[in-house]
Amino acid sequence: METTLVKYEAARRALAEARSIDEVKDIRDKAKAMSDYARQAGDMEFLFWAIEIKLRAERRGGELLTEMKELGLRRSGYGDQKAESNDTIPLLADFGITPDQSSNWQREATVPEDEYLRWLDSHLGDEFPTSSGLLNLAKRLAAEQENESNKTTEEKEEKGKKVKFGAPDISAKEIEAVTEVLQNRTLTNGGLVRQFEERFSEFIGGGDCVAVSSCTAAMHLSYMALGIGLGDEVICPAMTHVATAHAISITGAKPVFVDCHEDHGLLDPDLIPAVLTPRTKAICVVHFLGQPGYMRSLADIAREYDLKIIEDCAHALGTNHGDNHVGLIGDCGAFSFYPTKMITTCEGGMFVTKHPGLAEKVRTLRQFGIDRISGDVTNLGLNYRMTEIQAAIGIEQLKRLPSFFAKRENNWRILRESLRNFKTFDDRDGTAPYAYQILVDDRDEMRAELLRNDVQTSIHFKTPVPHFSFYGGGSFPVAEYIAEHSITLPAHTKLEKTAMERLVSNVRKFER
Repeated sequence: METTLVKYEAARRALAEARSIDEVKDIRDKAKAMSDYARQAGDMEFLFWAIEIKLRAERRGGELLTEMKELGLRRSGYGDQKAESNDTIPLLADFGITPDQSSNWQREATVPEDEYLRWLDSHLGDEFPTSSGLLNLAKRLAAEQENESNKTTEEKEEKGKKVKFGAPDISAKEIEAVTEVLQNRTLTNGGLVRQFEERFSEFIGGGDCVAVSSCTAAMHLSYMALGIGLGDEVICPAMTHVATAHAISITGAKPVFVDCHEDHGLLDPDLIPAVLTPRTKAICVVHFLGQPGYMRSLADIAREYDLKIIEDCAHALGTNHGDNHVGLIGDCGAFSFYPTKMITTCEGGMFVTKHPGLAEKVRTLRQFGIDRISGDVTNLGLNYRMTEIQAAIGIEQLKRLPSFFAKRENNWRILRESLRNFKTFDDRDGTAPYAYQILVDDRDEMRAELLRNDVQTSIHFKTPVPHFSFYGGGSFPVAEYIAEHSITLPAHTKLEKTAMERLVSNVRKFER
């Protein structure tokens, strides 16, 4: 293996330094002979390197032939004879190269290095790369370039203007942080997760934070830590992501669905007393689309009936209720770091609480139920840990969060001001600019037309959770209306001025 690498590196250096066709052709011919030998010997590793050197030599030869032609240092013809001795400008025959070889090598040389490397990597562990395969790549790239050049100016201007619903804002800082983790090779339990937890706590204004693998995991751990399980019931909004209900069901408890208020799409406190039973143990409030739930009314109900409050804050980083950040108002809360959220760790979540004992229990549960001090298994736990890579991304994202909010807020305000003729929810103090939802009569047709114009949208949510077959149905008029009529428009940080103008102009085509 070491000998192979030495030969490979030596050949690559020689090619890089080669200044004549004779040198390049000599390396190419030797590499061809080595590949033939390696194939006969069954040395597949050496065969791959020999083929790559041969291909690189052909590409380098193509570069030199093109340069020589442009500078008038060779003639295009081949002929049956070599150049006359008194002719100082050589023919291809003088180099021992055929016209086909010259044409093919020059075409191979047109493939950009990054495209060439991707093509080469695609053959690792599979069939070996060939000159004909590289030629096919060169031809395809040339055809794509010609097709691009034939487009009208208007078509070229439209290219790249797709309005995406979600676009994670990843900078060089996040990439550097991930690289550092990989270089240090401590991928879990290395200290960055705890640092991320502490900085997250600082941002939301206090509380004990426990980083986990997803928001769903944080929700599940909330119910486990609170002792909610088989035979218990939890009030759950009908309009939410199915994960909100699944986190309840997986404990053995039953989600009892309640409709939302028509003003904001939030869990309606006035409907809760009618569904309470002796088995009701908690209320799950979802801060829908970054709007704070009706926490005062829910807290009154919780106190009267001795219920716990779990806050689903998946959309709500930056959402406040009065002077408090959501997640710290009830007994515990759960945040999401999915790629479309305010910050991302690729996947990931955060459990938050004001109660240190509850946080410590969640720390044990997220790591198999193993007590951190004694090493004893004191609970039935799971592997819900966040990795050091995710935490490294999260730390850098938190540093940039103020600028994220400023950009999202600006985009959210543009949508609010520009789309006033569309039905939407009433303004609610403390709302974070996660996304902007409008309510229309011809939702599906409108979304399809927007997509045809490269404008992506989403729906929050297309089906009320109780209408999924797993949960059995029921009547929830407001949730059903939102599910049938809502379109969620993006407001993320990657939407610049022209993208926002494109988004608004396409949506306004549907004004009534």
